[in-house]
Amino acid sequence: MIREAQRHNASWLFVLPWDLHHVGGVNQVVMNLAHEMGKAGRLTPLVGVNKWRQRTVAGRAHEGIPVIRFWVPSPWTERAPWRNLARYVLTLPFTLLRLRRVLRRHDVRVVNVHYPGSSAFTWVLLRRLRLFGGRVVLSLHGLDVRSQRDTHGLPRLLWRYALDHADQVVACSDGLREETLALFDLDGHNVSTIHNGIDESTLMARIGETRSAPLPTARRYLVNIGTYEHKKGHDTLLEAFAGVAARHADVDLVVIGRNGETYPELVRRSEQPDLAGRVHLFRDLHHSLTLHILAHAEFFVLPSRDEGFAVVLLEAAAFGKPIIATDVCGVAELIEDRSTGRIVPPDEPAALADAMHEYLEDMAGSRGMGARLRAAVHALHPWQAKCDAYLALARDGG
Repeated sequence: MIREAQRHNASWLFVLPWDLHHVGGVNQVVMNLAHEMGKAGRLTPLVGVNKWRQRTVAGRAHEGIPVIRFWVPSPWTERAPWRNLARYVLTLPFTLLRLRRVLRRHDVRVVNVHYPGSSAFTWVLLRRLRLFGGRVVLSLHGLDVRSQRDTHGLPRLLWRYALDHADQVVACSDGLREETLALFDLDGHNVSTIHNGIDESTLMARIGETRSAPLPTARRYLVNIGTYEHKKGHDTLLEAFAGVAARHADVDLVVIGRNGETYPELVRRSEQPDLAGRVHLFRDLHHSLTLHILAHAEFFVLPSRDEGFAVVLLEAAAFGKPIIATDVCGVAELIEDRSTGRIVPPDEPAALADAMHEYLEDMAGSRGMGARLRAAVHALHPWQAKCDAYLALARDGG
């Protein structure tokens, strides 16, 4: 059925390292780009999931987008690395021929790997050996690059080769682009920035699916959305909110995220006397329900220690929500402090608490910032423009 869908149009293949049912910003980026590409009509969007040991290609669909599952091995793994490398080299000819057949079957013109790992080397090698005549584009989102900060030797060389020899590398913020160039000592000849985007009509349609859903608390509330992991700074947020809760008895905090290693400790912290009953933690909510909760919040707080260019900031801005965010990669490219939002240092609960208190004391002023940010996002970050920028990468390649 998927093969039939691809018969008349050449394809743009988005490659992900995980299934689309996982909650997260990278999946949202890929699906939004895929839908916009479908509307553009020049290349048919196709999503490929790199499924461990999936040697035969399996197909299905997700939100109307064809999805195939296959396996692209990595030359380097943390477990038994040298044995894995030997197996990779021995099976490489078969791997490359198998991938070539997949790309030809779906008439793929662009392979666009999002959140690349060392398996990106395989796609670039396929291109360099002229077994694929299209373009290979690597899209960076933040942690994919930062996870390589402490790597050395062959793993670092494999990453550098993939980045340097891909047709294009796309960073989701200028800050991430500069980090990548510095980390891998690249000259930047093929590295560009395409910020993430937003489609307000899609957001409103998704909210319509949960219009009658109950809100998490009867009190007004602040909201944060982010995976339960250290880099998202939830511990800082709860520490800051403890001071806010003591001064504002009518305000709660709602946190929504994909399940992760920090969740149990955050539950324990939220049950302490200064926060008991005031913090509501949710895991793995459907995106439409998450948007419903966001739309009714007083404002949005991003306490992250690391980001690329957070999609959730654009979603909050699309609803006109006032935003407080830490000064991490990409934030200052979206928000102007005290004009379209507040920017505070990461890992400083007192500064975060002060900003939240300021917003609660002057909601009219904070809503004005939210309205100005919404107008800027509407003008500068529609998904259609981001899709056009991606399509230009294929056009530039001839």
